[in-house]
Amino acid sequence: MVSLHTNNGAFDDIKHFVKPYKRREIDTTLLKELYAYLDALPKDLDAVMFNEFHVFPHTRYNFMYVLKDLKEKGYNYLALETLPAPTEKDSLITKPESISGYYVEEPTCSLMTNYAISLGFKIVAYEEAEQCDNAKSEGMIGVGNCRDSIQALNIAKIYQQDKKAKIVVFGGHAHIEKKERFDWKFMRIRLQELYPEKKFFSVDQTKIININLYENEIDINQPLIYDEDDGQFDARIVSPYYKKYYEWYYKPNAFMNHKITLPKEKEFYSVEVIPIYTNKEIYFPIFKCKKEDLQGYEIYIPENIPYKIIYKDKNNKRV
Repeated sequence: MVSLHTNNGAFDDIKHFVKPYKRREIDTTLLKELYAYLDALPKDLDAVMFNEFHVFPHTRYNFMYVLKDLKEKGYNYLALETLPAPTEKDSLITKPESISGYYVEEPTCSLMTNYAISLGFKIVAYEEAEQCDNAKSEGMIGVGNCRDSIQALNIAKIYQQDKKAKIVVFGGHAHIEKKERFDWKFMRIRLQELYPEKKFFSVDQTKIININLYENEIDINQPLIYDEDDGQFDARIVSPYYKKYYEWYYKPNAFMNHKITLPKEKEFYSVEVIPIYTNKEIYFPIFKCKKEDLQGYEIYIPENIPYKIIYKDKNNKRV
C-alpha cells in the first residue's frame, strides 16, 4: 500500500489489474439527491454511520460531501477507524496535532480528516488495540467479533461523557452493518446492544462500488443516495465516475474552495501540502504528487485548513 499513498495516479494503474466486481443492477428510480435525502432523515438519529472501501480513495472523498451538512444538523463527533487505537490514558478527543494512522498516509484520507477538523468536529479514535490476540485461536470470526465489540465500547465512551451526543462514524466495510452474518456481530450491532434506545443509520459505499467505477454509467457530478434498505445497510451511495483518480483536487466545488497555484517554472521533483497546527507540521500530506504526474498547476482544498507547501528533489530533500 505504501506506493499508493500519493496523488501520483497509482490507483489508475491498479484499476487495470483489479478484477471488475460482478455488475449489480440497480433500480434508478431509487436514486435520491444527496442533500434532500439528508434533510429527510429522522431528526432523532443518534449516529449516522458511513463506510469506505479501503483501497478506493474516492469513497473518502465522497464522504466529504456530507460532513458540513451533518455538522450543521448537530452532529459534533466524528469517530474514525483509521486513527491509532486509543489507550486508557488517552483523551477521548484526538487533538489536530496528534492526527496519524495507516490510512491517513493516503492523502485523500488526510484531506477528509483535516476538513472535518476545520468544520469543528470532535475527532474520536475507536479502533481495537491488539486486545483480541487471545481470540486468534477462534479464527477470523472470533477475532472479528472481538474487534467489533472493542470498537463499539470505544464509541460508547462518547455517550458516557455526552449522553446526548450525535455522532458520525466512518469505518471500513462491514463494521457498520446492522445484521449479523456468519455468527459475526458487527460494531453497529454491538453498539445497539449497549444502547438499545438509541437510533442508528448506516450508509454503505461498498456493495455497489462497481457502479461508475470503470465507466460513466450514470452521469452525475456528485454522489447520490440509493434509497434501499437491503437488511445490511439502510442506504447506499452511488459515486460519480472519476475518469482519473485524484482529479477531485483539480475541480473546485462547494467545499474544495481554496485555490493553490503551483509554480510551473519552479524546479522540483515532487510537491506536498501538509497541515499545520500550533506551528507544528503534521506530516500526513493532504496532497502529494510528483511534478511529472500533476494534472494541472491549480489545485483546490477546503478553506480553513492551515497548510504549508513543501517542494522536494529526487532525494526527498526540501528545495
